[in-house]
Amino acid sequence: MVGVGRKQSSSPKSKEGTRHFSIKLSKEDRYLQDTLVDILLHTKNADKLTKLAIADALSVTPTRVATLLVALRQEGVYKPELREHRGSYFYRLSTEPGTVDPFDIAPYWDPGQERTRFAAIANTELGHRNHRDDALHAFYEICKRDGINTVLHCGDLIAGEISAKTKNEVLIEGPKYQTQHFIKNYPQVPGIDTFFITAPDCEGTFIKKHKMMVGPYIERKAREAGRTDLHYVGHGEQDILMPVNGLDDNGNAIRKQARVRMGHLTGRTPYARSYPAQKMVESIQGGTKPHVLLLGHLCHLEQIFEREVWTVQVGGFKDQSSSMRNNRQSADIGGYICELMIPRAGQEVFQDQEFALESEAITFFNRDYYLRSDKTYRKEKGV
Repeated sequence: MVGVGRKQSSSPKSKEGTRHFSIKLSKEDRYLQDTLVDILLHTKNADKLTKLAIADALSVTPTRVATLLVALRQEGVYKPELREHRGSYFYRLSTEPGTVDPFDIAPYWDPGQERTRFAAIANTELGHRNHRDDALHAFYEICKRDGINTVLHCGDLIAGEISAKTKNEVLIEGPKYQTQHFIKNYPQVPGIDTFFITAPDCEGTFIKKHKMMVGPYIERKAREAGRTDLHYVGHGEQDILMPVNGLDDNGNAIRKQARVRMGHLTGRTPYARSYPAQKMVESIQGGTKPHVLLLGHLCHLEQIFEREVWTVQVGGFKDQSSSMRNNRQSADIGGYICELMIPRAGQEVFQDQEFALESEAITFFNRDYYLRSDKTYRKEKGV
């Protein structure tokens, strides 16, 4: 049963005809609430589901559905909107959006360059004992040296909720303090903006437990701290349109937009490194394929060309931990610097492709290698 506190607030009556109470949900109701959110987010024509239809889907009473909806509205992350149409009431969810339109990053693109250049990374996991702050800061310095002004981060920014497997690995507990640590210690390089998605695993643990949208929270707290270089664009997966200059067969200047998809895998390491990326591309519905697919999660550095999609696993900035070894998961430290271009006539290696991608992996050894000599570190990476 749902436990309802009896401390009544002074807020006006809601559209459901009841006043707002402080609602405490049981584990069963938390499960029902997660299922309700999934229904409203993913069911076709979910905005036309009535409270009675939702009750039938959950096998509970409409009164219980009303309590779950009120609790969601109070928690303030998923906000059910109640709409009336011809005497019936319908629900749909609204979420707190990012401040950057992912389909318009033109201000971060130099129209004078023939090639569109950007960096791609993932799995920084600040707050984890094995986070590689030295390599991450060096990577951003290399981006600055090479004139890169856009970094795409494919999730796992922070370490996430402490679990039984990671209780000896995560140094900072809770979304509030991990966010503060992230804002203070994540590289801030003048002229470089970072666009990030949140992942289902690390940030997703906070989303599930605390019912909070971590991405907007990080961006908002960063702006309050005076940082305007961090931009949230979505959760789990997000497409970005990148303008690319080039020449047609007659030598005339043209400009096209390449669809770059930022994504984050789930699950353990399979028998082959490229297998998850291959199956991801194979599973994409026809007509919805991106030109470039960037994937985080497995901490692998790899580029393949699968079914006419340039697919890149973008590595990570965390040394291998004991939980990774138990999952037989290796760790490639580093990220990619990518160049998108429109192939010219006669470039056989890129024939019959609308866009071509050339990428360079910026790799690092384990931390002990660089601790032996600071001079070796600077000589190796040129910073």
